Amino acid sequence: TFDKAFLQSIKAVMLYERIVKIVGVPPVKVGESSIKMPGEKYHWSGMDNTAFNILVVAGKVVEANVMTPEKIIIILDGYGEINELGK
Repeated sequence: TFDKAFLQSIKAVMLYERIVKIVGVPPVKVGESSIKMPGEKYHWSGMDNTAFNILVVAGKVVEANVMTPEKIIIILDGYGEINELGK
């Protein structure tokens, strides 16, 4: 289950490979579009309808977010700050 406690274990600039080891399974690469933005986006689906997403630039996490069982989105920004967006 992905939640705030899980997101707090993730640090900005953590290596992508480390994140995969923490989660335990490889993600699905997402976000391919005609708009070219720096980085690659990855997604994991968790138990209890939770989700975990990261944006990786040069092999390091620059942004991450989770959707909790209560459908609250919580973001870890590039400065290491955690913010709840609500439902």
